[in-house]
Amino acid sequence: MRNSLGRTAIVLALLGGAGAVAAAADRPLYLTFAQEHVIYRGLTKEKGESIPAGFQPSIGAAIPPSLSSHQLPGSVTDRIPAAKRYEYLKLSDDKVLLIDPEGRQVVDIIDPQT
Repeated sequence: MRNSLGRTAIVLALLGGAGAVAAAADRPLYLTFAQEHVIYRGLTKEKGESIPAGFQPSIGAAIPPSLSSHQLPGSVTDRIPAAKRYEYLKLSDDKVLLIDPEGRQVVDIIDPQT
């Protein structure tokens, strides 16, 4: 364990500040079913946007410029601090996309049907 932590510290030192931030941004978001439920319930009153032709929502997909992502409400991020750095986009089919605002990429899809 100590060797692993030491190697991590060396790698971060070699990467420098910007590299460490980029590495952190590449980490996937892991949410439990309960956390996804909290997010979805927090957005139930939000109106869904139409899905543009040709856009297939999937993890890692860039959202088209015609779609706007929004900050998650405080009632959600207070309960799930890990989601604070992400934005959301609710679609007309009631799916909720969690978006990395820097790259405008989908990091999670919350589907109420599953």
